[in-house]
Amino acid sequence: MEGTGLCPECTRAAAVPGPPSPSHPTYPSPPPGAYGPVPVSVDGLTSAVVVLLGVCIAGDLFSLVAEGLVYAAADAAAAHRAVDFVTMAAGLQALGVVSCGVLFIIWMGRVRFNAEIYSPDGQRLSSRWVFWGWVLPVVNFWYPRRMVADIWRSSVPWRAGEGVPRLAAGPINLWWACWLAVLVGEWFVADPASDASLGTLRGAAVQWALLDLVDIAAAALAIVVVLTIARAQRAKNALGAPYLLV
Repeated sequence: MEGTGLCPECTRAAAVPGPPSPSHPTYPSPPPGAYGPVPVSVDGLTSAVVVLLGVCIAGDLFSLVAEGLVYAAADAAAAHRAVDFVTMAAGLQALGVVSCGVLFIIWMGRVRFNAEIYSPDGQRLSSRWVFWGWVLPVVNFWYPRRMVADIWRSSVPWRAGEGVPRLAAGPINLWWACWLAVLVGEWFVADPASDASLGTLRGAAVQWALLDLVDIAAAALAIVVVLTIARAQRAKNALGAPYLLV
């Protein structure tokens, strides 16, 4: 076209109006974590912990069967042979507890990290106690429970303006009571000699079975606690900062 220096096609393209300019300038959203750490997902780790807690329960059930064989034995010789199965079950139980314990501590570290983001002032113990609270004598009787309780309270979503709710700590208290009963019970449970009588072995089998039942309760309650915290943190993470239901 004369006077423009453009061909007819280019002139028509130039005449098409573009999108209107926004009345207010727009800026890109800041990347996650630009203003501090962001919570991490614990779903995969939670599933692994629940599976290993289930393995611990399976080990306790196997032990209960072995202890039943001891109690049902017709004579001392048969009872002593059944004790070999109890010993085997105890080894499997120990392996399950150690494996689950390591993974549970890792899981606690992750949910403790999230809890400190949700409520920096709501954690009564520093993160170093995630590990040391379980292994140091004396403090291991209440530090892990205290830390889990703080994580539990910090993880529950709440509505702005309604105040932070008090989440019932019943499952935590029951779980910890069962766990302490197992720890203390292992100090007093019978350990019969190799030439023990049938009556002595039967009495020991009853004590072992009671301890296994309490351990099953502790593992089942731990599953409830783990799933409750993970579910609450999943809901809170989905909300984004400031992690409130509005």
